[in-house]
Amino acid sequence: MKKLALTLLLFAAPAVFPAAAQTLPPDPAIQRALTDAQVQQTLQQTQQNNAQLNFELQQQQLRQQQQFNTMPPPAYQQPAYGTPRPLTPGQP
Repeated sequence: MKKLALTLLLFAAPAVFPAAAQTLPPDPAIQRALTDAQVQQTLQQTQQNNAQLNFELQQQQLRQQQQFNTMPPPAYQQPAYGTPRPLTPGQP
């Protein structure tokens, strides 16, 4: 009879004494699971940000390459117009 009363009291303790139930330390497994979930979420967000940044960098490089390809060649590579004049003094 004593054991039965003690067992009922232990099972009823959280319902009878809710403050006592709140003072129990958190379960380490639950804490690890929550921390793991937060780390995974942060990792996934970082990977998404990195993928977006890489895509933007590739687009920028493509635009720069296209812009460079449309530029005229430098002056030293352009064909000379007309015939060059001799650079000897006294000749017109």
